[in-house]
Order: sequence, then structure tokens, then C-alpha cells
Amino acid sequence: MNKILNKKYIFGLIIAVFAIIIFIALFIFPYFLRSGVKTLPEYLELRFNKYCRFLMAVILLITNLALVTMILSSTFVFIEKILPVEKSLFISIIVIVGSAV
Repeated sequence: MNKILNKKYIFGLIIAVFAIIIFIALFIFPYFLRSGVKTLPEYLELRFNKYCRFLMAVILLITNLALVTMILSSTFVFIEKILPVEKSLFISIIVIVGSAV
């Protein structure tokens, strides 16, 4: 019985997400196209002011740096458990691979 309910729940979520995508494509996206806005910071500057756009950029920068730091730290902990790698070697490999991309 639980498996049937679980499948119905997942199917309902798929239908809901599809409906939201249709709503955005039909109503919200054309509004942004008519206004000439292509990115969220442009919309914030148009709707509010340059300070709001700058504030959002700073918040996104801080959260992205925190996210990258957490990802690299957890990756190092995982690799350290598998291979005996020094932290300085791991950091240099990440810098080299990141610079190549």
C-alpha cells in the first residue's frame, strides 16, 4: 500500500512541476521579454534601484564562496579517507585543475 501511495505522490509532484513550468512559460517569461530584462540583477535594478542589485550581488558572492568552500572541504575529507593525501597536495591539484578549466 505504501509503495502505491509513494508512486502517486511522486506522480503528483511531477504534474505540479510541469504545471508550474507551463505557468512561467505562458505568463511570467513574456513579461520579462517585453520589459527587456534578461537577468535577475537587471530586474532588481529596474524594479528597485542599483543598491538592491549590488546587495543581491554581494549576498550571492558570499553564499557561492561558502558553498564552494564546503564542497572542497567535504571532497578533501572524502578523498583523505580513501587515499593518504596531504592537504597541500590536494589544494595544489584543485588549483591546477581549476585553472585548466
